[in-house]
Amino acid sequence: MNAPGKANRQGITLTDLIRMFPDNDTAAAFFAAERWPAGVACPHCGSDDVLTTAESKARPYRCRTNGCRRRFSVRTGTV
Repeated sequence: MNAPGKANRQGITLTDLIRMFPDNDTAAAFFAAERWPAGVACPHCGSDDVLTTAESKARPYRCRTNGCRRRFSVRTGTV
């Protein structure tokens, strides 16, 4: 069997990708909406009692559950 040729491939171009995500904040907002459509939830304990802080740009969310209280970002627990 032959795989489809280059003319049949579907996807996104690098130019389209740069237009979609002109900066890191736009990309982070997109991935947060994709990962948590019902609102941010802690990836460690699953709680939705989450505080958004400006203290750490690398990990802007903090779980407010007494047993957890860990900081995380949209990238936590992903590849």
